[in-house]
Amino acid sequence: MKIVARRIGDEIADLSFRHKYPELQTLDPWVDSNIGKSALYSILDEHNTYIGVAMIYNIKFGVEAELGVSINNKPYWGKGYGTAALKFLIETCRVSKIPRVYTKVAKGNDRALAHEHKAGMKQYGESVINGVSFILLEQNLVI
Repeated sequence: MKIVARRIGDEIADLSFRHKYPELQTLDPWVDSNIGKSALYSILDEHNTYIGVAMIYNIKFGVEAELGVSINNKPYWGKGYGTAALKFLIETCRVSKIPRVYTKVAKGNDRALAHEHKAGMKQYGESVINGVSFILLEQNLVI
């Protein structure tokens, strides 16, 4: 699996190595200059086939960030790509000195909830947004 940066107007850069280098102090210079916005990554297989998207958003360096993973290519469901992408996002936040990550999963989306738990996310509450019930999950990172 390869995870690549995806920004409008920018050339795609391979960032799949990032989790191997703990000396990296921030997510990306582009993110640094856009605090409170997001980092968006495409998830590709070994043949560069698009699988889905991984996102870090509502970034507050030194405080927290929200994570999201969507595997849009159905033949790739249940093969570990979502869990691997989520672990990549968590490690990227840890290396970037973001001590807490959080996400939400719609109630009834058992597949997504399973990959959140596999990546170490823990439930801390529930919420209803626009009539949809969500399970809220978080992880406190050792930085």
